[in-house]
Amino acid sequence: LATKRERVDLAVLVDDVGKALLLSAEGKVAWRNDIADDFAVTGDYDQLFRVFLNLGHNAIGAMKDAEGHGVVRISAARRDGLAVIEVADNGPGCAARARTHLFEPFVGSTRSGGSGLGLPIAREIMHAHGGEISIAKSDETGTVIRLELPE
Repeated sequence: LATKRERVDLAVLVDDVGKALLLSAEGKVAWRNDIADDFAVTGDYDQLFRVFLNLGHNAIGAMKDAEGHGVVRISAARRDGLAVIEVADNGPGCAARARTHLFEPFVGSTRSGGSGLGLPIAREIMHAHGGEISIAKSDETGTVIRLELPE
């Protein structure tokens, strides 16, 4: 997977993804961008957009049927030479069995109608950027997906 190596303003990218996703969120889910305005990463804007779009789509899908108001919160920090980005939601979490296969094609889909390709594609894109994607947490209070990109 060929990737462009350019400066990407992460707050702008996350805002753009939020605008694209909220068109279909029916107002039940809020997209909260907690990334500092000057936080930038090096990578391919279009490919990183797809990663966040897939993660946001999954979070919104998980929360659509939940009671109350859903929130997807995106934050970022720098740690040990990495940009560490977290996409957190307050949905129901996913089953332990699903978590073990979440990044495997056609196996990890937790929703009916899901293709099972969103997270494997996100993982492939992250690896092409020299980064990683993992589940930091998933329980009844929500799910946190962690992305790590080299600086």
